[in-house]
Amino acid sequence: MSEYRTRYYRGWGVDASGEVSPEEFVELAESSLAYFDSAGRLERLEFFRDGAVEEVEYCEGDPGEIAESHRRKHVGVPFSVKRTLAADPFRWEVRRRSSAEGGFSDYRVSLVDVRGCELMECAFGVQGQILSVTKYEYDRAGEMRFTFEYDGMGQMVDAFDVISGENAAFDVVKNLTDPEFFERGGALPRECVATSIPSPVEVFREGA
Repeated sequence: MSEYRTRYYRGWGVDASGEVSPEEFVELAESSLAYFDSAGRLERLEFFRDGAVEEVEYCEGDPGEIAESHRRKHVGVPFSVKRTLAADPFRWEVRRRSSAEGGFSDYRVSLVDVRGCELMECAFGVQGQILSVTKYEYDRAGEMRFTFEYDGMGQMVDAFDVISGENAAFDVVKNLTDPEFFERGGALPRECVATSIPSPVEVFREGA
């Protein structure tokens, strides 16, 4: 029988700066409950909204086996299975998202930098085709400044200034630190130009 060590966090995700006590946890509108194995590896995350589990993320395991177990423990709650791949100096997080009943929803592939900031997220369909891309730009302190949305062909369709709370002109990318990254959806940061966006279909087929 597995022995888990649990930790509680403010918001959705594991962030050491956002760790809270169990007493604080129950008072939060959005929170995460993390389960670690005896070796300290994260096994799953339960995301809560207003005290109820809204989604569960499993960090390892076969999606089919997880679906069967998940349906017994979390009735009516959607879930995802995550794989992590190296993208030196960053990392890819590849998720297979499922409905509460275990049916396929979509794939999500995120690029995360050394600070833990998500730089881009790609949504994929069941055949592995890119449906949309979202990119994020941060200041040196790690605070988000802009978000950019792209269609499946990589064309920008929306730009948003997080600080002002208003839409931004598309050509704002010219003034950013890495403008080429934001010009089209499929472009990668200059640190990762030697790599490519992983195929989620292949990742889960190979059990990576």
